[in-house]
Amino acid sequence: MTVFSLPISNTLYSYLLVAGLTACLAVLITTPIVRNFALQFDQVDLPSSRKLHGKPMVRLGGIAICFGVAAALLMVVSLRGTSVFADPSGPSVLVMIMGGLGFFAIGLADDLFNLAPLPRLLAQLTVSTLVWQAGLKIEEIPLPGLGAIDLGWLSLPLTLLWLTGVVNAMNWIDGLDGLAAGVGAIAAGASALICLQSNHIASALVMVCLLGSLLGFLVFNFNPAQIFMGDGGSYL
Repeated sequence: MTVFSLPISNTLYSYLLVAGLTACLAVLITTPIVRNFALQFDQVDLPSSRKLHGKPMVRLGGIAICFGVAAALLMVVSLRGTSVFADPSGPSVLVMIMGGLGFFAIGLADDLFNLAPLPRLLAQLTVSTLVWQAGLKIEEIPLPGLGAIDLGWLSLPLTLLWLTGVVNAMNWIDGLDGLAAGVGAIAAGASALICLQSNHIASALVMVCLLGSLLGFLVFNFNPAQIFMGDGGSYL
């Protein structure tokens, strides 16, 4: 089977489809529960002169998004699809998942307790450093006509700058209904295709799970939004 000139077996395609649908369905079910729970305990983002919404808005949607990704990955494992997705990128995928959960935890803590900017940034840099030490890092940059340039000691600062920069960039655009979730869904879909093209199948699985979760969340986040993803969701 071929999708956008990418060779995909029927079995692999089935697993990816099941993973995406599972993530989407899990978010569709979980988001109203999270919203009702947050309203019950007054966990809302209040209107102000710096914000566009005119009424208190739940900002814990990241919990549902994270749950959707986790549920989809567990579904694949329960179907014993791990052998289908075995590839050399496996260890890095585990690091990527753990790093994502680390960033999610920081964002969720900020949603619940309004962390000060400096501790929040230090926590982000800590997670980024741990990810780099575990092997998920930017080691070289390909330049036209020059080939791949080895970064050497610059690998650490550039990796930290990239990870914390992207995380905060996603958080900053989470101000309009559907914007961050829409951009995230497009990025996840594009990343999934790139991963498949480069034969990083396990990474593609994670991206498909994220894509399904974000599409499910957009049902509640389109204008007029019923819930925001919050820092937990945008960091993830």
